[in-house]
Order: sequence, then C-alpha cells, then structure tokens
Amino acid sequence: MMCMMVYEALASLPEKQRNRITSHFLLGMSLSDIAKSEGTGVSSVHEGIQRGLRRLKKILGFYTRA
Repeated sequence: MMCMMVYEALASLPEKQRNRITSHFLLGMSLSDIAKSEGTGVSSVHEGIQRGLRRLKKILGFYTRA
C-alpha cells in the first residue's frame, strides 16, 4: 500500500523534479552527473530535488492523515 502511495506521489510531481529525484535516489546518480546530463548547474539540480522532496512530504503527509 505504501509503495503505491509513494509511486502516485512521485508521478504527481513535475517531470523535471520526478526525473531528478528518480535519477539521484533510485539510480544513484550524483548531482553533478545529473547536471551534466541536463546541461545545467549542480545548484539548480539540488534545488529542484529539494523542491520535489518538499512537495512529496506534503503529498505523503496528506495520505498519512487521511
């Protein structure tokens, strides 16, 4: 059940945030590798991941209160 909630929460994120979180936490890519693959800076990747994680926390917090 929890896996499905996490999957649905990830799927609800904007594509860039979802891809960055998946690449970093599931595929084990470093922030610099993600930045190189996107042609952007490490700070941009880091901030995008942080925004996505904050959004996931809000979404999953909603599920745990329901």
